[in-house]
Amino acid sequence: MTDEDITIAIDVGGTNTRICISFIKNNKITSSSNCPHITKKAIHSKNDLESFIKYTLKSIFEKQCKIKCAIDFAGPVFEHRKAKITNWCGSPTITLRDLINWGFPDDRTLMLNDQEAAAYGLLNLLEEDPTLSKSCKNIYRQENEVLHVSPFSSMILLSPGTGLGTVGIIYGKAKNGNTLRIILPSEIQHSPIYPLDYRHERLIKWFRKNINAGIWPSWEDFASGDGLVNIYKGMQNINNISHLSGTYMSRELSAEKIADNAIKRNDLLSEQALDLYYRCVGRMAQTMALLLQPYGGIFLCGHSINKNEIFIDHSGMIREIHSNKNQRDLLMQFPIYIIKDEDINIKGGLWICKEMIPSI
Repeated sequence: MTDEDITIAIDVGGTNTRICISFIKNNKITSSSNCPHITKKAIHSKNDLESFIKYTLKSIFEKQCKIKCAIDFAGPVFEHRKAKITNWCGSPTITLRDLINWGFPDDRTLMLNDQEAAAYGLLNLLEEDPTLSKSCKNIYRQENEVLHVSPFSSMILLSPGTGLGTVGIIYGKAKNGNTLRIILPSEIQHSPIYPLDYRHERLIKWFRKNINAGIWPSWEDFASGDGLVNIYKGMQNINNISHLSGTYMSRELSAEKIADNAIKRNDLLSEQALDLYYRCVGRMAQTMALLLQPYGGIFLCGHSINKNEIFIDHSGMIREIHSNKNQRDLLMQFPIYIIKDEDINIKGGLWICKEMIPSI
């Protein structure tokens, strides 16, 4: 292995951090029995991340291998040199200099946003599976539409989970025959939310008063793990529970438990909370679709989207994507997919190591 480039993809999420080590042979990424496929650990501080990375790198240093690393973060990354982890206590900043001090090479390490990594992962899937029949599940298309990504397409990708990630993609062939891959990082999920109906309007007012200290909430304030918990709390406060039909659980619940109850349909309020969560995801997708016109597809990815797929099928998400008086016909042109591979960020990071970081 000492003659090969070692590729390290690191996905620093709001809850878990994952590391995958592989190596490049004959321009292909391969695994090794000496390298774990993916190691996952709950990380909530900069010190914990440093320890996790140093521990992982120790065995590689012993082999004196050449290292390439792509490390993505759940949050904005400034000029590929500095990331702010807003989901961790104190919102710490991690810089490229920190990573170099922890052991990564200064000339073969790339910092990027987690959604950028996911976008490259999607493009890698597309190049391996042009029809997307193996890697994705189509949950909406126009009748008799043949699913494929045209030679030049725009796409949008949303990752609702601990937070809400968004990114735009332009993909196609340039005039010289080269493949064109343009990733458009986005933080549009932090734009101010607007009410979808009267009940949602009441919830927004409740969020402002009880959660956001008077600040108008964003789309991510609703479409996130904490958002789902707060939607549930807010609905308890603004609803007259005695007038609700069905079973109701009054105790405080985690986001995972709310989603589980909604899927099992044993708590009406959980169903209503998760439905609003996905309606907000749908309206965010509509906003992005109106900008980029994603004939290549609207893509949803992540662990929770796959886990909650059975609920999404009868939620209001797709209805909200199409809910537009003037542009409904346009919005209905765009197919919608769920990416089945939950390690899309890692796949993107490894692809970046192979294709974008030079060997020295």
